[in-house]
Amino acid sequence: ELVLTSARPASKSDIGEEQNLDAEIQQLRAELAIARSEGSMLENQVNQLTEQLQLFESVHDSILKFTSEPDEFRIEELLKLTDELKQSAAYCEQQLLSVEG
Repeated sequence: ELVLTSARPASKSDIGEEQNLDAEIQQLRAELAIARSEGSMLENQVNQLTEQLQLFESVHDSILKFTSEPDEFRIEELLKLTDELKQSAAYCEQQLLSVEG
């Protein structure tokens, strides 16, 4: 048996509920856009810190090669610079880990 029913007109409460849902959807879309933007910024920071860390490691390797020369004074100065570079690299690595974490 087929029963036909007529659709009832939308009530004020139906319209209000729909407007509330629309507002919630818009809010969630705005929050998603912010989250994506923040994620992109964090990814850029991670990339920059990774590049900086790679640069420090490269310079550190070059310094170590250079220190194999016999000039004692140069070796001491370069070892000091190497220590400073290691400290900077450790700091960058900590920053990278905190951004990734």
